[in-house]
Amino acid sequence: MRQFLDILSKVEGVIGSLIIDNTGKITVSKLGENIKERMVELPLSELIKTMNVFVEGLFQSLLENAFIEFGGRKMFFQKLKEGMLVVLTRGDANIGLIRTEMKDTAERISKL
Repeated sequence: MRQFLDILSKVEGVIGSLIIDNTGKITVSKLGENIKERMVELPLSELIKTMNVFVEGLFQSLLENAFIEFGGRKMFFQKLKEGMLVVLTRGDANIGLIRTEMKDTAERISKL
């Protein structure tokens, strides 16, 4: 799966990506120098759990993807069979391109 994150990292504006499993643990990551797994694992796990509870409770559906913008950065989430693909970008990243690349990556991972 690392090779898929390597491909994502080459997309203009991407500053990090990771896969977090259904238990909330990061299974693989490619993060920028200033981002450490231990800094993001628990907050991301809690954020994903909260988004899932909200979507399931309000819409009786499963979270498929999400987008958050903050402090000049963007964070994208894409559901996988066994977890969530998370991509962090600069604020000027092309949203459409990032989402397309994430969907392609999720599809490749599902074929493993």
